[in-house]
Amino acid sequence: MVERLTPLVRVLDPAQTVQHFTGSRTLAAVTSSATAAARLAGVPFRRTGGGRAGEVVRLDLFDDRADILWTRVRGDHQAMVVRDRRYLNWRYSERPDAEYTLLGFERGSDLDGYLVARSGMHAGMRWG
Repeated sequence: MVERLTPLVRVLDPAQTVQHFTGSRTLAAVTSSATAAARLAGVPFRRTGGGRAGEVVRLDLFDDRADILWTRVRGDHQAMVVRDRRYLNWRYSERPDAEYTLLGFERGSDLDGYLVARSGMHAGMRWG
């Protein structure tokens, strides 16, 4: 028996999605306003690192700084996959069947965060 997989996504631009499926610019504008209001009402972003400046850089592989980051943040969660450099490289860098973009947020020599992205087409729209 083959089960159908449903893609799980987080819509980054709800207004664009609404316009794509409804064809209505007016409804898209209302969606855009509602999205902006929801973001303003949300939980404020928690800053780390004492406000030191940092930069976003492209990563080829995760290094020992990923282990340090994992050690620092893992205590906040009761159950989750270990996200050390060994796992991250296996999951994203060493995949022969998929290509990911790896970005890191560096403050000095520290890795304070990372983003893994992959894009493709689904239902006539570019998804990521």
